Amino acid sequence: MATEGTAPQQKLDEWFLKLLACPGCDERRALTLNAEGTGLKCACGKYLFPVTDGIPVLLLDNAEILDADKTAGELSCGEGDKK
Repeated sequence: MATEGTAPQQKLDEWFLKLLACPGCDERRALTLNAEGTGLKCACGKYLFPVTDGIPVLLLDNAEILDADKTAGELSCGEGDKK
């Protein structure tokens, strides 16, 4: 039972995680849960999206930028220009 004011952290099921994709990537890369279970990291390495009360918040405005050198104008979150 959770203590007053806190709720137990709901686990994200693996099947659900497979449905999610990075909203910041042109290629909609996969997201993986970080070790703490508090965020979803994009496969490109640029974004970390928070998980609040067991709910992924996939808004770019709420994302933590992990690699500031990768700009929004770069394709696939900085993977380079593919011609």
